[in-house]
Amino acid sequence: MRLNKKVFIDLLIKMLGFGTVVGIIFPFFALVFGVEKKIAYSPLFFISCILAGIFVGLISFFITKSSIKFRLLNLIKSMKRVDDSINEYREKGFSGSIDVREFTVIEESDDCFGQMADTFNELVSTLAETLHFQKGHRQYIESLSENLDLSQLSECALSALLELSGSSAGSVLIEKDGELCTTSSIGIKNPENLNANRLVLQVLRKGTREIIKFPENIILDGVLTDYKPLQIIIEPIIFNGINSGVLILASVSEIQNDFLEQLDILMKSFAVILNNSIQHERMQKLAAIDPLTGIYNRRFGMNRLTEECARSTRFNSPLGIIMFDIDKFKMVNDTYGHIAGDRIIKRIVTETQNILRNGDILIRYGGEEFLLILPGANKDNAFRVAERIRYAVEQSVTEYGENQIKVTVSLGIDAYPESSMTDPMELVKNADRALYNAKTSGRNRSIIS
Repeated sequence: MRLNKKVFIDLLIKMLGFGTVVGIIFPFFALVFGVEKKIAYSPLFFISCILAGIFVGLISFFITKSSIKFRLLNLIKSMKRVDDSINEYREKGFSGSIDVREFTVIEESDDCFGQMADTFNELVSTLAETLHFQKGHRQYIESLSENLDLSQLSECALSALLELSGSSAGSVLIEKDGELCTTSSIGIKNPENLNANRLVLQVLRKGTREIIKFPENIILDGVLTDYKPLQIIIEPIIFNGINSGVLILASVSEIQNDFLEQLDILMKSFAVILNNSIQHERMQKLAAIDPLTGIYNRRFGMNRLTEECARSTRFNSPLGIIMFDIDKFKMVNDTYGHIAGDRIIKRIVTETQNILRNGDILIRYGGEEFLLILPGANKDNAFRVAERIRYAVEQSVTEYGENQIKVTVSLGIDAYPESSMTDPMELVKNADRALYNAKTSGRNRSIIS
């Protein structure tokens, strides 16, 4: 950056011109002070006055230039340092920080230079705050983009927003399947109660920010643990005009207006990434769940089987397997139609789920074939479960129009470590052979491999 020479050339011309004018009119003023007219109007006196005016103009120019140039160059150097620091800051990927004190211009005068210095210092301070927010926003987006899991994403966003706002406690609540669920919470005593809070529901309904200020030393009993907030912010999470949740921040000090202005941008970024996370979760669920029955499909179910087999071999714990399918199901479909067949499959899944424990895994292995994984069950345990399923299905009735349809199932059983297992499919094959034996020996029975 350089000072424009034209500025000083203009200043020189004006000062020389002013000196010349003073030199021209000075002889007329000299008459007032008693100088004889003959001398005052002589060419030599005129020329001398003009030259003196020009000389004074030159001296004034150099004095003014040195004074102004020093102060302007000081400001220019500070600007150059700011420019270099910003470029370096960006090249380093916004690492580190900019110290405003390094670029402060000290000007104690009350003239325009003092005002310029004050304005420059304010601009540097504003620029530093903007870059700090840009850095924080960039880190915020990068950290959120690394997570697609809803709970991890919420926790990451909440931690970042607590740090940026200087708050000490907060929660993120997301609406899922018509329910408002707390997906992340820090410093909150009973986060599960927030979904029924009147203000939270009001913000979710209206989609507008709510800021609550409390008198000092008030304790929110039942909401915050040993915590005395001065201010609570309830911020809606909005994507494409739809309110999908709320953010709660609680602080012991008043949250700065700068952060509140930035919060709109931060929440828009969070809402976009949050929507991606929710869609990802739905896609994962769709990929894992059989659409007719709501249980695991074969692809995802086999992954779970591999996990359970690995856990059983690692801890040397039993693992039972049951393969079963519906007897003469093709005849049922041919007689009553596929809609009736689907209803029967759903009924069998319901009867089976009523028998299973938490942790047992039911998989739709094929059209009318099912695989059941029973962690901790040996062959005898699995056989008792199989018999309960067989009896429940035998006793159940599926109504379809005026028809009452009854079906039976055949079941094959195997278990680790009573049967060796070097591969999870060994248990499945053994159970499948036992199922085949149950079919060929009369159906509606359970057989152990």
